[in-house]
Amino acid sequence: MKGQTFIWTSQEVVKVIDRALQVEDFNQSAMLKYLYCPAIWTTSYATNYGHFAQTERFQVYWHHCSPEHLPEEFRLSLLIMGVSL
Repeated sequence: MKGQTFIWTSQEVVKVIDRALQVEDFNQSAMLKYLYCPAIWTTSYATNYGHFAQTERFQVYWHHCSPEHLPEEFRLSLLIMGVSL
């Protein structure tokens, strides 16, 4: 999906992915490192705040939260990058 995803990694840096991540992207094992990392993904019509999580049966889903629940350092980094919240 067109858009961008910003992920706050465990190393406390913003990882930018030039598309809006979807649950299906986590079928790739390389993406599993981003589970539970605070994230924002944007499309031309919406901005979503939260993180990707996993059920006991290993099904990945998007857990929505308000921007205020994201780490302050992540929000500040995004503002410096010109991303409006």
